[in-house]
Amino acid sequence: MSDPDEDKPVRYAEIGIREMWRVSSNPDGDFMVVGILDLQDGDGPKNRPDSLVFPGLRVEHLGEAFWRAWSNDHEGLADYLTSKLALAGNPGANGSKTLPSRPGSA
Repeated sequence: MSDPDEDKPVRYAEIGIREMWRVSSNPDGDFMVVGILDLQDGDGPKNRPDSLVFPGLRVEHLGEAFWRAWSNDHEGLADYLTSKLALAGNPGANGSKTLPSRPGSA
């Protein structure tokens, strides 16, 4: 996820980053998902409804994921994302946590 910066998608694409999750906030501090950008699309960065990196992760899931990350709810974030990936039938997403632990956690 990244702060808004009009040049970031192009710069990230140039160094081979596959996709970028963009989130913006309104003045009240509520967060809304702007989108998932495919940075390697032949026609330049392109909005997508779902992730190419994490099949099963859809743009509508990112608002909740961002809120959990922002709130330092790392365990809840891992559980939430794992459940979304497991619903898509991804290999290794069998209910066990497949996301990396936060630094300093066991």
